Amino acid sequence: MITLQNFVLPEQEICTEHDLYYHHAGAVGFSKTARVFTLSPGSTLGFNSYFNLFNLSKWTTACGLANLWFDVTGSGQVEIRIVHALPERSWEILFCDIVTLKDDTPHLIDISNFARHSAKGLIYVEFKALEHSATIRNAHFSSDATIATLPTLTVSITTFKREQQVRQTVARLETFLKDFQFAEQIHVQVVDNGNSAEVPASDAVTPMVNHNFGGAGGFARGLLEAQNSGASHCLFMDDDASFHMENIARAYVFLALAKSPKAAVAGAMINNTHKWAMWENGAYFDGSCHPMYCGVDLRAPDAVIATLKTLGAETRTVFLAYAIQIGVLTVLG
Repeated sequence: MITLQNFVLPEQEICTEHDLYYHHAGAVGFSKTARVFTLSPGSTLGFNSYFNLFNLSKWTTACGLANLWFDVTGSGQVEIRIVHALPERSWEILFCDIVTLKDDTPHLIDISNFARHSAKGLIYVEFKALEHSATIRNAHFSSDATIATLPTLTVSITTFKREQQVRQTVARLETFLKDFQFAEQIHVQVVDNGNSAEVPASDAVTPMVNHNFGGAGGFARGLLEAQNSGASHCLFMDDDASFHMENIARAYVFLALAKSPKAAVAGAMINNTHKWAMWENGAYFDGSCHPMYCGVDLRAPDAVIATLKTLGAETRTVFLAYAIQIGVLTVLG
């Protein structure tokens, strides 16, 4: 099985707006230290949230998933309901049953029946505790799809005089790569336009001093260095970008399973001061940049579902990954 998407939970350094991660009714507690939910009898826990909805439209359009599985680890007797939120029609329940969870045994559910209805829309999961309290620890969407060739991904960060921020970002990336399934296929490079970052080199990280030709010059240097290293794909990001490491995992697997070599992954941006608000999810340009969905309240499930339908919009290089050959043709052509 290949993990397509892990459930994401609040992180102090990233975002603590809990409504962006889950919704609940009744007495539900979340332990930040243990990373576990506890549900009292009769309470419900739903992941129809910005960070944890599964965007079926994008995965099936780009990757052609033939099957889809969901697994969860926890304890106690719960009702599990998996909902397919379909565009412009009533929603379907893909799965609804009462199961007894055990902490040491993931409970696996086949939800490939989404194809009976549509390969469009979004999927989310709800849990309801029954006679006794229950816990939810880990959950994933996965597939037994085959990766023909593993991409080699360079994560390229351009920085200028933001020493603390870039060192923190690199440290988080190194920690993530220690446990990531495809870590050997990923390398981080730091293009230092200010010659001041002092990022230490390691097996996973290559710092490089660059003349300050601005952000565009740093991104161009990063693209050419990635090409020279033999990488197949490059992921560009800002030095102060604040994001869950799960973003890297999802982006890598998406590119690995993509049917077209022209497939790309672009990250949306959330407002840095009001972390419940969208800054942009794509943009359009007509001589100036016009962010799409700016100001959308990501705490509201209906607004989130409408926002996540976006496909194919233009984007900026805050978090952007694509095949290097396509990028080189763009830069040199």
